[in-house]
Amino acid sequence: MATQFMAAVPENELRVGIGSLAEQQNDISAALDMLFLGF
Repeated sequence: MATQFMAAVPENELRVGIGSLAEQQNDISAALDMLFLGF
């Protein structure tokens, strides 16, 4: 992951939801911690 690829998207531009990332919450949080904080 790189910060230049992260962006906010207005909800009205999104299409029908196809899944959830809830199961990957810990992995995503760890990746963001590494990216922003270095640990």
